[in-house]
Amino acid sequence: MRSRLLTFAAAAAVALAAPAHAVASSPSGGAAVPSEGGAHYGETPKIHGLASLPRLTLFRLSSRTLTATASYRFAGPHTVRDVRVQLLVATGTKVVKTFKLGNREPGTMQNLKVTGTGLPPGRYRVRIRATGLRTAGVSSVAQVTVPAPKPAAPPPAPVPSGDHIFPVRGPFTFGQAGSRFGAKRSGHTHQGQDVAAAEGTPLVAPHAGRVKAVRYQASGAGYYIVIASSGEGRDYAFMHLRAGSTVVAEGQAVRAGQQIGQVGNTGDSQGAHLHFEIWTGGGWYSGGKPVDPLPYLRAWAGL
Repeated sequence: MRSRLLTFAAAAAVALAAPAHAVASSPSGGAAVPSEGGAHYGETPKIHGLASLPRLTLFRLSSRTLTATASYRFAGPHTVRDVRVQLLVATGTKVVKTFKLGNREPGTMQNLKVTGTGLPPGRYRVRIRATGLRTAGVSSVAQVTVPAPKPAAPPPAPVPSGDHIFPVRGPFTFGQAGSRFGAKRSGHTHQGQDVAAAEGTPLVAPHAGRVKAVRYQASGAGYYIVIASSGEGRDYAFMHLRAGSTVVAEGQAVRAGQQIGQVGNTGDSQGAHLHFEIWTGGGWYSGGKPVDPLPYLRAWAGL
């Protein structure tokens, strides 16, 4: 009986030891393989986060002054969507112009002509945008300048026409509507034609005559000269002359083309110009009346 009990106990001990032996023989360390989900052996992992976004790998301008060519290139696994090149004010976030380029393929160089047409002179920023776009070591913003337009070449000094000479002997313009005869002024209307020219431009008598007045009016005409034209029944008035430029005196006879002074900016004047008046029917403030000088001036200038 004792022998049979010992045999049973030994068998039980072997049975209990067997599982412990099996665990000890399994590999040790590492995480257990999940039963489902995640990556499987031999499968390419999916790309998530920043790695899946398009990257801007190049962005440059051919010139710092518009017009310029913007060159850019993207990298990424997919088509880059909703690409836009924008012009912004130099300081701030206001977008003043947008070039919508649609979708673009990655990997190829792209070019765009960027112009400042219609924009006032000044400094602007150029940037590139796209859906989900991120940069990769390149700047997406560049500074450019819209230059001021070059002034038009001034017309040449006019030549004498018939027996009259254009009174301004240098480049000139007739200005805009506010420079015309009859333009509204505070409490009165404009009685002459303004001829804009550089200060110091010589002024000459358009026709032979005699100097009727050489005077100064601080609140209006500044330094001015009036010439009674010979044989025409007209008086010619020249106003806003440059201080110290008058070279004739009252009562002096002058010939056509003789210098009498220079263009100035004296009296009630805003910018260098000649205010020119023509009076008929008795003359300047002596029973006559002013007439529009522009048709005369244009004819004398050969326009």
